[in-house]
Amino acid sequence: MKYKLAKELKDAGFTQNQNEQPRQIGEKDMETVSLPTLFELIEACGDRFASLIRHAKDGFEAKGWKSLDEESFGVGATPEEAVAKLWLALNRPE
Repeated sequence: MKYKLAKELKDAGFTQNQNEQPRQIGEKDMETVSLPTLFELIEACGDRFASLIRHAKDGFEAKGWKSLDEESFGVGATPEEAVAKLWLALNRPE
């Protein structure tokens, strides 16, 4: 997961793992952020998480991953990125 997405999660209120030393990504002057595991991301989505699918380039969709619930989705190059984007969609202020 890239720094920008991990920082978005932190800024949106994703719980930072207090039990381990957060791993820093990026330049030395960047803020330290936790890198959640796929399990932590799925758990954080709760009952709203419905599925995670891998898709190859087909039509307009590029190769990657898609995470879904009934109304929202997240797309990314990795499963972690797709579920992180789903969590952000589910926790967007209304």
